[in-house]
Amino acid sequence: MFARVAPLAFVTCAALVLSAELRAEPDAALAPVQGNVTFEGKPLDGATVTFHPEAKDGKKATGKTDAEGKYTLKTDGAGGAAPGKYRVTISLKRGDKELLPPKYTDTRTSPLVVEVNKGEQVYDIKLAP
Repeated sequence: MFARVAPLAFVTCAALVLSAELRAEPDAALAPVQGNVTFEGKPLDGATVTFHPEAKDGKKATGKTDAEGKYTLKTDGAGGAAPGKYRVTISLKRGDKELLPPKYTDTRTSPLVVEVNKGEQVYDIKLAP
């Protein structure tokens, strides 16, 4: 009985370890990114922060601000953003109405550009009308 169960247990354990390693690999390539967003000196609560990669094959990273204006980025559900250059957009909607100036909500007009490097980073974003 043990001779039949042992190989199955080994294969199951090996599959779990390999699965965990495959999931961890993309996360290791991401740099933790967080910061605060303010508009006219006040924290923005509920704003969506999006880092749009300039690289064609890059993935965008997004976060949502809390009551203090703090955000933490995620890429495909994993914490952080891949190193590279990004154009940043910020959107704050109540219903269908956008509350921020259009220059911050569109990648074509946003003046916000950042470079994400390896390691933990903080990008505080101060918006003005």
